[in-house]
Amino acid sequence: KTVEGVRLQIADESVSQRILEHIYAKGFIRTFSLEEPSLNDIFIEKVGAAYEQ
Repeated sequence: KTVEGVRLQIADESVSQRILEHIYAKGFIRTFSLEEPSLNDIFIEKVGAAYEQ
């Protein structure tokens, strides 16, 4: 959850349609977008995984 709303990170893009339908059924949606992970997100994912091992 962020100041702007909710941000979900999913591994499988095919899930996005079901997520959108579920959220839409619950109420108002101002925006919904699919975005590629940022370089920072990728870095944290890779370094974090190596650090935890």
